[in-house]
Amino acid sequence: MRQYEEALSQTIDMDAGLKGEELHNALKKAQETADRDARTAEIVGLVEQLEERLGKK
Repeated sequence: MRQYEEALSQTIDMDAGLKGEELHNALKKAQETADRDARTAEIVGLVEQLEERLGKK
């Protein structure tokens, strides 16, 4: 969620003059990026747990 907020803030700061559709698309892209980053972090955590269970760490 923090990444989404940062991306949102950067998007707004970059161009406050974006039109409605452009702003919507920028917000959608920021949300998709934050969601993807969250899923990646979750997968990394699961892989680390699996490695520990298999005795690789």
